[in-house]
Amino acid sequence: MNQRIGRNQEASHTSDKALCAFGLSHRIDSSRQYINLQTYIINDLIYYLQ
Repeated sequence: MNQRIGRNQEASHTSDKALCAFGLSHRIDSSRQYINLQTYIINDLIYYLQ
């Protein structure tokens, strides 16, 4: 009985790790897109100011 509970906890723990890694990679991608957007805006401002 105790072994079965332990195995289930291990499985849920590994899936939590996978979800956490996926969330981190998604967050990094969205921050990259945000930085790209900011550089486009800054380039447009520089272009208009010239």
